[in-house]
Amino acid sequence: MPAANRRHDIDALRVIAFGLLVLYHVGLVYVADWDYHIKSVHRAEWLEVPMTLLNRWRMPLLFLLSGIALGLARPWSTPWRAFGQRSRRLLLPLVVGMLLVVPVQPYIEALRGGHVPPGYLDFLALYFGGHPWPEDAFGGSAYGITWNHLWFLPYAWLYGALALAVAFVWRSRVGHAAVAAVHRMPLPVLWLGLALPAALAMNLLADAWPDRKDFFPDLYNHAHYGAVFLFGLLLGSGEGAWATLRRARWWSLGAAVAFALAYFPWLFAVDDRLLPWEVWSLRSLRASYMAAVLLALLGWARHALDRPWPGLAYANEAVLPWYVFHQSLIVPLAWWAGEQGFGPLADVTVVLGGTVLGCLLLHEFAVRRWAPMRWVFGLPARRDGRSDASPG
Repeated sequence: MPAANRRHDIDALRVIAFGLLVLYHVGLVYVADWDYHIKSVHRAEWLEVPMTLLNRWRMPLLFLLSGIALGLARPWSTPWRAFGQRSRRLLLPLVVGMLLVVPVQPYIEALRGGHVPPGYLDFLALYFGGHPWPEDAFGGSAYGITWNHLWFLPYAWLYGALALAVAFVWRSRVGHAAVAAVHRMPLPVLWLGLALPAALAMNLLADAWPDRKDFFPDLYNHAHYGAVFLFGLLLGSGEGAWATLRRARWWSLGAAVAFALAYFPWLFAVDDRLLPWEVWSLRSLRASYMAAVLLALLGWARHALDRPWPGLAYANEAVLPWYVFHQSLIVPLAWWAGEQGFGPLADVTVVLGGTVLGCLLLHEFAVRRWAPMRWVFGLPARRDGRSDASPG
């Protein structure tokens, strides 16, 4: 985003959101009864509670921040330029990640499942040669090739491209009126603007189009995340709502706690035999909880984080490389730790510590200091050793 529109609270929230993403994916190795690319023998049922609390808003937060960043950039007078920049920053890392980073994940899955013999280069020849895979060979094997955890990049690109395609609307009186209306809304109406589209998507689309991250057709995810992105775009395009969110941050936090207390005990107590009204109620409570958490995070970040922080520019630049690399470190590290027969503490230390250290080293020495890789990862050229990157 332009320096004039720099929002340190949004930068800080982005760093926090992607940091939670890394922890969440590490947690998936150990949480009992949840599918993941690789599972440890050291599984804990209690992890389901904090993981579920986080799961309900972690991805909506990323799409919300992506929409806010686009709104703050005010790209409507030069949409083609913004489209090109956004495409480079999102699609180029996606392609490079799919070619060079992601394949180690399906390799380990296929190896553990007995679908390929040991030998990574031999696997790559099959993987990129159009080899027909059994459906259970690895996540995404039905398509022959997978983007795995990088799915956020094409989805965020799509929503931004659609917004830029109608840039004339945002420049028009209608667009200005829509932004002004959002920024005059009181907190309950802002909450409804997030909760209602999510509840409708969950109740009307989730069963017919389950969450597979297959892009086409993925109507449930597009309706859900696209609406959150649009809400963020409207927030980022104006000023008034930010003061409202800051003033009402305690109310938002209280609402998030109240919805959590109504939703999670019921969720963890139910079995599979739910009446239709119970399904609708649970999903509506889930959407309500998500919306309240997101508004609380925005309000508290605006209150406490909207100022320069030591290391924030560095961390903000590191977000995209860490995102691309992290799961391709988690999976092989978890596989290796399992092969060594480590105990629970050593296993977690290897996977979490190795992932953090690996991301740090890869960003520092393979991306940050090398101009071609900075360009690949959508980062601006270094100026006097510093950068103000804001991917997504």
